[in-house]
Amino acid sequence: MTEPRKPSGMKSIARRTLVEEATEQLLAQITAGTWQIGDRLPTAIELADELGVSRSPIREATRALVHAGLLESRQGDGTYVIAVNEASGVLARRGQQANGQEVIDVRKGLDVAAARAAALARTTEDLDELEDILARRRVAAAQAAEEEFVSLDLDFHLGVAKAAHNGILHDIYYGLLGAIRTSMEVRTYLGPDHLAHDHEDLLDAIRDRDPGLAATIATGIINEQDELVRKHPS
Repeated sequence: MTEPRKPSGMKSIARRTLVEEATEQLLAQITAGTWQIGDRLPTAIELADELGVSRSPIREATRALVHAGLLESRQGDGTYVIAVNEASGVLARRGQQANGQEVIDVRKGLDVAAARAAALARTTEDLDELEDILARRRVAAAQAAEEEFVSLDLDFHLGVAKAAHNGILHDIYYGLLGAIRTSMEVRTYLGPDHLAHDHEDLLDAIRDRDPGLAATIATGIINEQDELVRKHPS
């Protein structure tokens, strides 16, 4: 019996390399939310121990994900997650090249569209999640905990995009989170003497299913951020 002939031009499938395996495992961890946008990855030694491989494949896998736009290597500070998939990675890379004003201008469209759509599509679960985020955001503001406040503010706006139940809108917003974080000016929001309620007002409009009011409030929020960025350009 003769051996089956291999179609012309086809090559034998090579065994997966350790670098490919490591890359896939790191990507799976990022996709699963083990590390979220803004998180710093464990060291190469820690990752190598966890995955049971040497440090060399880990370093190569990390470089591959940096090139794909999912990770960012910061000299002397480690490697950080800036996107959760390659599509978001493209946006994240582009966002890194933008200045604060460009990001604000894009948010004027995204935030308003998300607020309007969320008012029409939100669920009770969406409202519960947004209420919880705002409660923790208020505490962070009162304590002047800037890093925590920024993270919770981003969580809220991403939550509004999620409540819109539009996958494309959500993915675009998610991909730009790193650039949005860099562009934010929040110092005037911090401290016990300045607890703005504009985000609570936005949640109320979304809860009341009032897309017009939600869009108006979202416009006011981003316009205020626009004014702050202009006063304190990066």
